[in-house]
Amino acid sequence: EAAVKDLEKVKEAAEKMAQVNKVIDREDTDVDDAGSPVGVLDLTEEFAAKASDIFECLTNRDKIAAYSRSSGPIVEARQGGSFSIFGGQITGGIEEIVRPEFMKQKWRMADWPSGCFSDLSITMRELGDHNGCLLELKQRGIPKNCVQSTQKHWKERVFNQIKIVYGYGAVEGAHSQMFGGL
Repeated sequence: EAAVKDLEKVKEAAEKMAQVNKVIDREDTDVDDAGSPVGVLDLTEEFAAKASDIFECLTNRDKIAAYSRSSGPIVEARQGGSFSIFGGQITGGIEEIVRPEFMKQKWRMADWPSGCFSDLSITMRELGDHNGCLLELKQRGIPKNCVQSTQKHWKERVFNQIKIVYGYGAVEGAHSQMFGGL
């Protein structure tokens, strides 16, 4: 009977993590001002850290430099501020910032069409004492053919690297990556 309850708890935890880590790539038919199709990215990520710690990882130039392994990130973490990170591959401006809970940005990757910026909002929620935090990312206006690469950027180059460098959670698939699937 105890084993059944333990198994139920494990299944419940696995379902919760699957829900937390899901990515929704909607097939919206939105278009930008130039008439080009744009996509949407909704991403949720759980961290074993306080919201303020993760918020610092997203807004502090020294922390960004550490996990991005790139020198000289520019981050003006204030309303009206600008940023250029990952060696200029990601640029934009901060429209609204409420530490450590919310940030709204105009955000773009260098390989996007000229002048194309997405609308990015990041919301942080504490999950309770010693339970970490939840980051909810909503990004609208991504060039349709760039939704997958944008998702990959967030998962692999930002969230996973924050977890690895600062120890703020387990990286999905890390065991199989390190040990060749053993």
